[in-house]
Amino acid sequence: MSTSLQTPPPDTRPSRPVRARVAVAGLAVFVAAALTGVLVARANTDPSVPTGGAPGDTPGTSLPSAGPTEQAAAGGQPAGEPGRAGNRPAAPGRPAAAAFPYQPLWPFAGPADAAAWQRGYRTGGHQPWHLDPNATALAFSSGYLGYTDIDKVVRSSISGREANVAVGFRLPDGALHTAAVVHLARLGAGNDAPWEVVGTRDTSLTLATPAYGARVTSPLTVGGRITGVDESLSVHVHALGRETPVGLVDGITPGGPGTRWSARVPFQARHGAVLTVAVATGGHVTTVERFAVTAVHAVVRSGARDGDVDGDGRVDAVSFPVLGTLRIRYAAGSTDTVRFEASGQPGVKLLGIVDADRDGRAEVFVRTGGSASADFATVFRYVNGRLRLVTLDGSQARLGSGGSVRHAESWGCGSPGKVIFRWSGESDDGVVYRGTVHSYGFQGAALRLTGSGPLTVTPDQPAPTGCGSVRTS
Repeated sequence: MSTSLQTPPPDTRPSRPVRARVAVAGLAVFVAAALTGVLVARANTDPSVPTGGAPGDTPGTSLPSAGPTEQAAAGGQPAGEPGRAGNRPAAPGRPAAAAFPYQPLWPFAGPADAAAWQRGYRTGGHQPWHLDPNATALAFSSGYLGYTDIDKVVRSSISGREANVAVGFRLPDGALHTAAVVHLARLGAGNDAPWEVVGTRDTSLTLATPAYGARVTSPLTVGGRITGVDESLSVHVHALGRETPVGLVDGITPGGPGTRWSARVPFQARHGAVLTVAVATGGHVTTVERFAVTAVHAVVRSGARDGDVDGDGRVDAVSFPVLGTLRIRYAAGSTDTVRFEASGQPGVKLLGIVDADRDGRAEVFVRTGGSASADFATVFRYVNGRLRLVTLDGSQARLGSGGSVRHAESWGCGSPGKVIFRWSGESDDGVVYRGTVHSYGFQGAALRLTGSGPLTVTPDQPAPTGCGSVRTS
């Protein structure tokens, strides 16, 4: 994964000076995302996903700063347990490298990315802000999480290879307000090992569910406690390399002393991806006044069963109450109604509900009409908790099949990276059709072109068709 990041925000000085290895100033942020009140824990034991974090730690608890050696001595990592970080035997003649005791969150995906930055820094001074925990904490909060109101370091402390940086903003009366305490650790070896965000320290806003380092499927259940009145919480799920959240839910409205809050958040990510789950509240002085984060590993099912639109394992029901309106009743009892363009002939028809991109939720394919020689279809996709009409180039996706002596077209499903393909070709004899096939991937509720190339269709080499149990020709 690329670690080329723009420089962080300018104001990285704490209200009380702290000693840091590098002072970074006059720089601008690149990324945005949000993580919440997460504690220090070691990653899961499933070898199919990345490891990191610390076993036995209790979510929601402020933990003392301790390096890998001290944690192992305290019984934090059982010996010989497969799949945990640090259990690989050392090569003959080489000392064992200390395992990183936490889950890397941002800006690096892991030790390899951190080492790649170190090489660039040593040869050309590349992105020195990675050596400043204050700059890294601000860039994480206002850039990666997108909390642009968070632009001040309130205080910070460094203990060995770990740091805690309180970030926030200035109140109208001039006082500094702490929105979160970001926990960082040096990732890699050497005095120039960069700082990595590994979580936040919970205060009056906590994010206790899911546990730090847990393996989760979509939709994700999140929850914790909050003290305050007239609060409105938002939960965003972020993944490295993605410019926008891969899942979000807004408008959660708890309130009171130590009140429990919870939400279900659908997300879309690759299997094994480390996700930052962030909860935030605000609105009295700034948009974001408190936030907390945790880290989880995405588990993506190999594919949803036919008919399961929301990925809960149960079949959902689709109907067409009037022409151009699709209504879905989910097995849990809620409904979605979506408008689409349709013609009366040869009639709207449900073609099928299949998981085209194998993300654990099935897409809805509908015939929308046609002509004497061709049928046309469109697709609906479950995105951020709602069924949505899929678009292509800003308009309803149009998938054609059939043709005439001069022209033919077809569509179908491919691999997850090339979910939908469309082919069209022209012929002089009605036998050989020379044309082009285009492949598309899903980007939210839109189709994004991923490739194209020539394809000649003959009786011996028919056009590609089919999408699971859906017949497309």
